[in-house]
Order: sequence, then structure tokens, then C-alpha cells
Amino acid sequence: MASISSRPHSIASAGKSMDTTSARMMALVNQDILQLIFSYFRAVVDPGNTTKLNKLVLFRAALTCKAFMEPALDVLWWSMTSLIPVLKLLRNFQVVEGTIETYAFCDNFSDQDWTRFDYYSKRVRDFHYHAAPTHQISATALIRLAQHRRIIYPHLQKVVWSTALSPSAIFLMAPTLESLDVQNSLDDPDIMTTLVSTILSSLPQSLTSIALRGSVSAACRALVPKMTSLSTVIIPDLNVSGSSELLHQLGAWGSLENLHISLWRSTTERLTFPNNIGFPTLRVLCISGQLGSIRNFVAAVTSNQVVSISVSSDCIDTTGVGIRRPKPKLPQRQLDFPGFLCSLTTRWPHLSRLDFDLSNPSQNPGISLHTLLNPIQNRSLIESIFIRGFSRIPCSDQDLTDIGSTLPKAQALGIPFSPYQNNSPTIFGLQSLAQLCPDLTSLQLSIDTRELPTLTNKLLTHGLKTLSVGNSPIEDEFLVAAHLDCLFPYLEKISGIDSTPNAAEHRGWKLVEKILHSCQEARRIGECRRVRQINCGATVN
Repeated sequence: MASISSRPHSIASAGKSMDTTSARMMALVNQDILQLIFSYFRAVVDPGNTTKLNKLVLFRAALTCKAFMEPALDVLWWSMTSLIPVLKLLRNFQVVEGTIETYAFCDNFSDQDWTRFDYYSKRVRDFHYHAAPTHQISATALIRLAQHRRIIYPHLQKVVWSTALSPSAIFLMAPTLESLDVQNSLDDPDIMTTLVSTILSSLPQSLTSIALRGSVSAACRALVPKMTSLSTVIIPDLNVSGSSELLHQLGAWGSLENLHISLWRSTTERLTFPNNIGFPTLRVLCISGQLGSIRNFVAAVTSNQVVSISVSSDCIDTTGVGIRRPKPKLPQRQLDFPGFLCSLTTRWPHLSRLDFDLSNPSQNPGISLHTLLNPIQNRSLIESIFIRGFSRIPCSDQDLTDIGSTLPKAQALGIPFSPYQNNSPTIFGLQSLAQLCPDLTSLQLSIDTRELPTLTNKLLTHGLKTLSVGNSPIEDEFLVAAHLDCLFPYLEKISGIDSTPNAAEHRGWKLVEKILHSCQEARRIGECRRVRQINCGATVN
């Protein structure tokens, strides 16, 4: 590190011949601006090549000059997926045995090692542990580490631990921790209870969000109501005795704004709640269960500030909180979805985001999309609405036009997929929707690609990013891609729901996505050439 810091070609020295009042010079000497620039290279936690490329870019930036080194290192070490990289900064931390790599400390610690350790560990803010471990840290190593550092990452803000918990998770409970997401999936329930209880009892007051996924024991659950500073609570599995008491305790808080729960039981009983269960400051509700139980819970919540609701009555997890429920033993009654939607929008007039997954409801085959969405006709504040599960709802171009007129501020729109091509909107409907909803970034619907309008070279400036088309058949991938490129020149992803990777529809839409990316890349190259020509002309003049 000393060799990097002693390099003579720093921005300050290179900038002597530059105009110090120029915008470029001001940006290069401003650490906040540099960190913002480098944050766009922040590695997304995934096994793909993008992560490695971003880390390589940040590493090279840190070696460029003194001005780049600190902000680039901050972003490079921002997110970690293992304890091993930072522990390897200690030279006596080595592999000692086993087919699975087992690490231990093989020698004494030195002050120089701890100086280097602290220099990098203080930069870590997010810890995401997803993959199955290919290595392990010996128990003796953890004991020795605890004698020197009780907390490995002193400025850690977020922890996501999706696999089975291990004792090393205790070293992540930093005093600055704001969000904790753990999966209680240990084989031994006693060990899991002891470990989770130890972690929860050591959490700092700065914690504002907690998610306990999997089977939550009564001992662990009893600790949650004591954390009155929490604003977000995610407990998907409430299929245990005492869940009503927990909801009463959480409802008495004055700070809870986000609640993610499941009301599913092993039977088909409908849960009831007192008229005033609390939750006075609730703003986001993500809930799974029978519609009757959900209705009762909604009626019992005292908050009138809810702006977002996600409802799931399917065994598939669509809420992002790991909900799994048993299949009902009795047939479902006919669902009055318009009435249910009307009750929600009446109960909470400020609702702006709605997400429903009501798979396989007993629906009236004659119901139309207009009837389904009639309760939101005069709700111009709605920015996002997704409806899944109604598989026989026809949707025409006129329906899209009506929806666009009703929801001019929509940013995300999900219309039930139709298995019938004749009941799907065409490119004409997409064009009308793009004009009526200029802020739309995510769209889900079936598309009939058989009838295509005359292609024009005029590009819209619409910012749609993702398009989900289900199993919509496609005949001419290149022509469809050309039309979509004119409508949505910034489209990044096209996905098909319920389609296998080998299905013809899936392959066709993936080809459309590749063509769109090629068109976008060609435009970027052309724009770079145009700017270069303008700059060259200005230099000559």
C-alpha cells in the first residue's frame, strides 16, 4: 500500500497545468463525486462475470492515482460474500486440513497485520452470504479471533445470511447494523434457537429492519417485540402458536412502517382479529393467506397511511419474503376480486402500489378486464399494479388505451396473461400505452405479434426497462424487435413466464432481446462517433 501512496503521478501534481476552476478538475479532487462515480461499478452479488469485471475496474482505478485510491477501495470492499477475504489479510490465517478447506490461525498476530486488517475491514457495508460454503473456519480460529476483534466489520450496515446459520455470524453484529436478514434452517432446532437468540439479543439500537425466515421458535420470536426501533419486520412463517400475540405486540409500536407476514394455517380456518389491532404508522403491507383472513386483518389495522400492499394466496412465493403455505383442503369460493380491490382502495385512499397473486381463483368466465380494474378508475395516484392468476381475461388494444388513460402515472403494470392469442393486445395497443404512460418502466402482458403496423424510423423516448410476455407466440423475431426498438429504445430485458428454456416462444423472445441490445449498442457507437466529430471540429476551429 505504501508503494501505491508514494506514486508521484497524483491528480494534484498532474493538475498544475490544468485550469483549477474547470469542472473536470473540481470533480477529480472531490471525494464525494468520485465515490458516486465509482458506485456505478459496485458489484452486484451474483456468480456472473459482471461482478468480476466491476471488481477489476475498481482495482485498476485504485492503482491509478492518490485521488482515486480511497473512493475506489471503498466501493471495491463495499459488499462481501464471505469472511475469508478480510481474514486472509492476517498472514497467519491459512488452510490447515480437510477435503473442504478449513482455515485456522497458525501463528501469532502482529500489529502490522491488524493495521492492514482494520484498513480494509472498515470499508465493508453489506454482507451477503448466499452460496453453499466450500470452506469453513475452525472453532479455535473463531475463539482466537474473538480475543482480538469481537466485530469483524465495524461499519457494517446490512447482513443477508440465506443459508444455514453458523457461529461466525455473531462477528457481524456491528454497532452500525441497520438491516438483518437470516434464514433459520439449521438441522438441530435447539442449536438454531440458541444461536439466533444470541444474535438477536446482541443486536444494536441502530437496527431498523429484521427478517427471520424459516421456522421461527417461540424463544426467538419473543425477542422481536423488544426491538422497538424497528421500522421493517419480515416474519413469513407465523404458523405457530402465539402468532396472534406477536401481532398484537408489533401493532402497539409507533415506528413500524413495513410488515411482511403470512397468515396461512395448516387448516382452512379463517383467522379473526380484534377491531383495533394497531399498526398506526404502517405504510407497506406484504401479506399471504386466505382472502377472508386478509380481509379481517386489513379491517383491523388502524393506519390510514398504507401506500403499498402485496397479497398472495398461492403456494408460489411472489412477495419476496419466502412465504410457503399448505394447499387448501376445501375448494375455493368464487372470488369477488373487484369487490376486494374496491375495499382496499376505499380503506386506504393513498394506495399507489398494488400486487396480487391469486392463482386459480374460481372466476366468472365472462368477466372483462374493465370490470376487474373498475375500482381504480378514478385512482390517478396509482403508480404500480400487478395482477396474476386470472388466465381467461381477454385484453384488447382498447383495454390498454383505457388503462393508460386511467393510470397516467403508472411506473409498473402487470396485466393477467391470456393463453389465447386472439384475446391479447397488439403492437398498436403497446404504442397507445407508451404514449399515455410515459413513466412506465416495467410491463407484463401477452402480445399478439401477428398483425404489425408499418415500421417507421422515428424512435420514442420511452424509458421502459423490462417486458414480461408470458408464453406469447412469435413468428418474425427481427420484425418484432424492430417495432419494440422504435417504441422502447431503452428496453433491457424481455422475459417469458411459465415457459421452459427449450420452448419455441422462450427462444424467440430471447432472440428479440439480443437484437434489441445490438440496436442499442449500434446507436451508442454512432453517438460516440458523432460527439467525437463535433469535438474534433471545435478543436480545429
